Amino acid sequence: MLVDTMNSEIRKWGNSYAIRVPKPEIERLGLHEGDRVEVELRKAAGRRSPKVSLAGLPVFHDTATDVSARHDDYLYGGRE
Repeated sequence: MLVDTMNSEIRKWGNSYAIRVPKPEIERLGLHEGDRVEVELRKAAGRRSPKVSLAGLPVFHDTATDVSARHDDYLYGGRE
């Protein structure tokens, strides 16, 4: 049995509530729509994730039209 943990927010969905699982996590675990999973709910220690300031990150400017694709390819190895 594969066991993995993650934090997520509970959101209202019609008359029910839902927990979203990011696509990369679904793919990493080899899950597909319709698969049955076991979920254990536990209130997270913190109310919300801490806010992170992006102000100190470097910024680049490039007029090339493919700069975003090259950037993503470099960071993610060509994954979409």
